[in-house]
Amino acid sequence: MKETVVTQWHRVCDDNWSRAHVHLSYSLGYVAGCMLGGFVSDRYGRKTAIYGFGVLSSIFGFLLPFTKEFEVFLGVRFLGAVCNEAADLAAYIITVLLHTGAMVLIHFLPESPRWLIVMNRVRHAEKQKWLKNNERPHFLLLFISSDLRIRSVLVFIVWIATAL
Repeated sequence: MKETVVTQWHRVCDDNWSRAHVHLSYSLGYVAGCMLGGFVSDRYGRKTAIYGFGVLSSIFGFLLPFTKEFEVFLGVRFLGAVCNEAADLAAYIITVLLHTGAMVLIHFLPESPRWLIVMNRVRHAEKQKWLKNNERPHFLLLFISSDLRIRSVLVFIVWIATAL
């Protein structure tokens, strides 16, 4: 029989002590990633942190199945957790900042005509309706400019990814 990771590291039945070490390694990497991610994000920028830690996380994720020694496996898993959490933390902060800006800007949006009618503000509702009909751009205008096309496609992809 071919030797596997399970038989080589004795990860069977009662001798399964290594499972706790694997979880501990990832948890410690998670904590270290929180500290390192905050420092790197503040020092070099959040986008740089996301890209850098994302690439490193991919590298460590690729190397993980090829480790032969258990100690090396724990080290690679620890470093992968550090990079995962650091990238996640930087992305989370960017998301929080974007939503804070949206909460401020929402006060400048007009009310919907339906709500205005329910609140017995019919004149305002008619005005909103006329304004809406006069300035309705076609949705394909999102794809005319190359910059706007890239941004639109990225937003669509992010919407799909967050809906999963």
